[in-house]
Amino acid sequence: MPNIQAFRGLRYNLGHVGELEAVLAPAPRFIAADDQNELYKKHPCNFVRLNCNRTEPGDVGGDRLERAVRYFRNWQREGVFERDGEAAIYVIQVEEENGDTSPSMGFISIAGIDSLSSSHPEAADRSAIDSELHLIKRCEANLNPVTVLLEDFDAKIELLLTAQVANKAPVQAEANGLKFKLWIENDLHFISSLSALAASVEHMAIANLESLAAAEEYKKSCSDSSNDVVPQSDSVLSCCMCVSGLRLSEILDQAATLDSTNTSPKLIEFADGLIRIPVILSGLVVNVFD
Repeated sequence: MPNIQAFRGLRYNLGHVGELEAVLAPAPRFIAADDQNELYKKHPCNFVRLNCNRTEPGDVGGDRLERAVRYFRNWQREGVFERDGEAAIYVIQVEEENGDTSPSMGFISIAGIDSLSSSHPEAADRSAIDSELHLIKRCEANLNPVTVLLEDFDAKIELLLTAQVANKAPVQAEANGLKFKLWIENDLHFISSLSALAASVEHMAIANLESLAAAEEYKKSCSDSSNDVVPQSDSVLSCCMCVSGLRLSEILDQAATLDSTNTSPKLIEFADGLIRIPVILSGLVVNVFD
């Protein structure tokens, strides 16, 4: 199943931007026009300017996306973003602010594209794929993670993650009714153990096909090019969330009954408080190609 690896993440410099809550943004498919404008007002470096840049008067063609590319490059030069010095796995915990459900554990890594490609990207939104592919090519980075649900029936992955971050201080944020905790873990034994467990997962599901489809097309364009292949073109930024104590097929059956009128790909909110996949992930960690 997922072939995961540690990587040197690009993250917001909190000394520069202040609170993390002010700069995070939902995945593009969750951003309506009103939400987009509100995110623009929250902070001049809010991630919405990268993953869902708005159309401005006079824009033609790809102006909107090229403006996002300029922001991304400028923010790196200006120190808005900083890149971690060592390759790491980014452990995350997500819970609802009201505490109605148990916290969900997961991790952000890069994952082999081929190991994720059992889904069907042709079902994804073509315009969203094109936008994301443009940003991948021009930024040479993955801005939006592929969200992966891992069946962790015996909670082996969850227990490993929980033990690894016990009594460690996290980076924290609260947004859209959710609390996020992020730990940067570069212990080689932990990374090796987590990689082995992820590879042994029998069932998984991709919640956002656009990011995976764009990564697949980028990989193909690298392979077809006469230039050297970008080293990480075989991998894509992935947020893997554990589904513990339950069979993934049962969970997806419940999720399918929630809103049959919404046919656009979106992150899944599960019934009965079993698990809630975070909708505010874009901006936590970015994968820049070496």
